Amino acid sequence: NVIIEKPITDKFSVDFLFALRFTDWVLNSSSGIGGGPSWSQNDSKGYTLGSALRFYPLTKHHAPKGFYISGTIRFNDVLIEGVNIKGDIDNNDSRIVDLDRLEIGAGALVGYQFLFSRFVIDIYTGPGLKYRIEKENFVSGSEKYLEPKTYEWVSRMFLGLSIGVKLF
Repeated sequence: NVIIEKPITDKFSVDFLFALRFTDWVLNSSSGIGGGPSWSQNDSKGYTLGSALRFYPLTKHHAPKGFYISGTIRFNDVLIEGVNIKGDIDNNDSRIVDLDRLEIGAGALVGYQFLFSRFVIDIYTGPGLKYRIEKENFVSGSEKYLEPKTYEWVSRMFLGLSIGVKLF
């Protein structure tokens, strides 16, 4: 991942994000009668692009150091491979698909960025909302419940820790 943050005033900065995607978590469905959600980690191929405007309200620090409030936007294009999706309640008619996902989203974050002589630690959290377009590409199993292309709004929670190097 590459994140570049540039102060634009003493209180504001803008950042740009580029990330390659190699793995993704997928909610497969319930695991059966009385079962809860079933998550799996799958190989993926894709990328994320993003940008944020950060406001550093505290007077004792200047951007990009200290507590901040941020608005962020992100775009994801990813192919998640080999997702095992359960069929009916007895897990009959299950299928393996590759999920082709496009997402665009935004969020409101709060965080704290620590600056040391040559490295940076950034911790952040906040709510977000994204619009997802998803298509199942059939690999094997039953095609009985194969989903057509879906369009949906999805809420999300940002929770992050970034460790980096100060270049300038």
